[in-house]
Amino acid sequence: FDLFIKMMPVTEVHRAMTREIKAFDREIHAYTKLLQQIREVQTTSADPVEPRWARCYYTCRNLKTKLCALVLEDLTARGFRIMNRKISLEFAHAVLAVRAFATTHALTFNLKFVRGAETMLLDNAQLLDDPFE
Repeated sequence: FDLFIKMMPVTEVHRAMTREIKAFDREIHAYTKLLQQIREVQTTSADPVEPRWARCYYTCRNLKTKLCALVLEDLTARGFRIMNRKISLEFAHAVLAVRAFATTHALTFNLKFVRGAETMLLDNAQLLDDPFE
């Protein structure tokens, strides 16, 4: 296995910021709840579609210590690399990123269509809160 372990920041200042915007809570919810819902509404589909996300093998959230972690697929094993932030994306890479985003958008739209807007929104309310308000 090629794994990438995402853990809470080391410094308390960064941890507090991560907790405030609920970054780990949102990501864990997306991998454990939202992804399950996306798959459930496609059970009758002849050709189900998966979001273009790294595979998630394990999540943990300790409510007492408020520490979280995710064990994800290391995408570098499939040829992905971190871009240089000082250099723009090449057009082909920008297209790939937009397609991945569009796939996720379409899958969540389908979820909302199949289950109904109210159910979808209530089941995923924590993803809708603006963490910067």
